Amino acid sequence: MSEQLPEAQGRLFAQMDAKVRDVIEKRFGVKLSSTQSSERHQAAWDVNQNATVKTLKAINAGSRIDDPPSYAATIARNSCRDYWRIHNPGWADLKGRLSRFFRKQPGYALWDTEEMLGWICGPAAWKDQPLAEGSRISALIEKPRRIRPAALPKTEIMEHLDAAAWDALLQGFFEYLGGPVRLDDLVSIAGVMFGVKGAREMAFDELAPGDGEEGRAWEPPAREAPADIGVAIRDQLRILWGN
Repeated sequence: MSEQLPEAQGRLFAQMDAKVRDVIEKRFGVKLSSTQSSERHQAAWDVNQNATVKTLKAINAGSRIDDPPSYAATIARNSCRDYWRIHNPGWADLKGRLSRFFRKQPGYALWDTEEMLGWICGPAAWKDQPLAEGSRISALIEKPRRIRPAALPKTEIMEHLDAAAWDALLQGFFEYLGGPVRLDDLVSIAGVMFGVKGAREMAFDELAPGDGEEGRAWEPPAREAPADIGVAIRDQLRILWGN
């Protein structure tokens, strides 16, 4: 197999890589081409390299890529989220708590959609309702306590909330939202309320600046590359990073 990507694949990689960089720069608020050496800038570089590996792997594995910008944006978003999950375990713990609550309480539900937005959550009777407006989600992420006072928990320690307190809190959130939301968004809303580290950073789609052209949120198909593809990816990375 050639050390260089075939010309068509090279053009596809360049297009996707530019999108990946754009998304990551917006998420971390840095310019990868700058000479700064802050912790945030280094983190962005680490995420970008991880996303580059995923992009090359998808291209070389022959994954179907009908919309390269959307595919690349999803790779970048997922890479950012992977980074924040590792560095902010409290967010993952809260997501586990809420996921278990939705699965055990008959008045609530988790479901997926054809758009593959990840798990959607809400009152069980809302499965056919449209998702909550982004502006409402953003408003709650910015200030979760804007819901009706009676729904607010009496403690700021989420570990002390029982099922009834979670139910009251979620009722307040959904009354304000007016529709179901992605589970990740709800976790970020609750995380900001309880001071969970990384909650705002995980709320990428609503809070990150940008022009709204990051593409659809959907999961690239997971597919293991053959051994020779892995060698080609490593060769290409050596070329990209000049070592």
